[in-house]
Formats: sequence, C-alpha cells, structure tokens
Amino acid sequence: MLQLNQEGNAGSPVSEKSLRFLRGLAPVIETNKAFFAHSLPFYEDMGIACITRALGKNEIKQFFALPGERILFRGHSHTPELIWEKEGLYYREVFSKNQTVQLKPFLPCIITCGALTRRLCMVWNMESQEVTCLSVP
Repeated sequence: MLQLNQEGNAGSPVSEKSLRFLRGLAPVIETNKAFFAHSLPFYEDMGIACITRALGKNEIKQFFALPGERILFRGHSHTPELIWEKEGLYYREVFSKNQTVQLKPFLPCIITCGALTRRLCMVWNMESQEVTCLSVP
C-alpha cells in the first residue's frame, strides 16, 4: 500500500529504491515470534483484503485468539500505537516520538508502526523485546 500511495508522487519522502523493495514483499511475513503485515495477518482467510481492511474490534479479537505470544507489526494507520489484551479487555496506548516500550508485559500484542510519510518508524530489539518509535530525518 505504501508503494501504491507513493508511486508517481514527485515529493514522496520514500526513495525509489525503497519502493522497489516494497513491491517485492509478501502480503504477510510470519516468523516464530512475529507477523509483519500492512494491516492484518490473515492473508489465508482474507486474501488481498488483509492489506486494505482496517483493524477493528473483530480483527483484534481474532489476532488475540491465535496461540503463542506473538507480535503483529502493522502499518495502515498513521498513528503508532500498542494494543494488548488483559482479562478479556483490549487496551491501546499511542507511542510518543522516540519512546521505548518493553513488550514482555504486553505479549501477545499489536504494534502499529506509524508512517514513513510522517517520518516515523518502529525499531524492534528482538533480544530485549523492546520497541522504539523513532522520528527519522
């Protein structure tokens, strides 16, 4: 989606090299600890709609029903945030620029990474299970 949003945009902050890389990505990348998706990790169930559909209550519930303590890293929204579940309730916290959060208390969780067009990106330290919301030049 970022690639589609930025293609042909002469003032795009996203380089042509980055756009070429994004064109080659799978809709969802899954590791043993995380999912990486534009919006939702349910490609097998939803097909390409997993890229365009927003994250609503049903999709949040569906993610937290998955086994394990995985993290969903997603874009789609331009507001970086952490979503977690505790005792059947879902909570959200918006990240501040340059904020670091220890994820262990929140696993499993959903991280909305923000937007390159707003010069925000999320950096995940797998060893320490921390994420930092960076404001990039």
